[in-house]
Amino acid sequence: LPLSRQLAILDCQVALPVAFEELRPAPPDTAALRALYERFEFRAWLRDLSSAPQANPAPAPTQPALDFQETAAEPVTYQLVLDQPAFEEWLTRLQAADLFAFDTETTSLNYLDARIVGVSFAVNPCEAAYVPLAHDYPGAPEQLNREWVLERLRPLLEDPARPKLGQHLKYDSHVLANHGITLRGIRHDTLLESYVLDSTAR
Repeated sequence: LPLSRQLAILDCQVALPVAFEELRPAPPDTAALRALYERFEFRAWLRDLSSAPQANPAPAPTQPALDFQETAAEPVTYQLVLDQPAFEEWLTRLQAADLFAFDTETTSLNYLDARIVGVSFAVNPCEAAYVPLAHDYPGAPEQLNREWVLERLRPLLEDPARPKLGQHLKYDSHVLANHGITLRGIRHDTLLESYVLDSTAR
């Protein structure tokens, strides 16, 4: 395997210096903590430590050994759409869906300059499709015409009665506008919803 991939793989069989059953809270070592506070002259914490009740901690309850088992990954279906029949099949599914996810791949994060190089959509969890439209690299497969695909998607994307969800759809709407498409029917934007749930999360 390439080194970059090896570095990204978690080693679940690494040898540890202690057994898993030994990883449980131990009684506090007040004497060692007091020596640390005295060494670094943490006087306020030292006073708190001196005034704290010296209760004998209850022994930790014996816990049953945990049985770790491999969990089967949920099957996924990701399709690369390279021909018109496959695209028309997905377009029919999008038109019949109560809600679908939509995203664009572009040439730039600056929406003023960005051009679409691919679109992706999903109608069910773990089932999605990607349509490359302007990928240009050695060995790139033959792709559908971008203008043709966008024109086929236009009625669906501009229909306010067709609910859509995505991540940062404000950006996607700007990029679609660069191609003359007005995105309507936004039902959920996970970027905005995550901010509402926890504005401090990153």
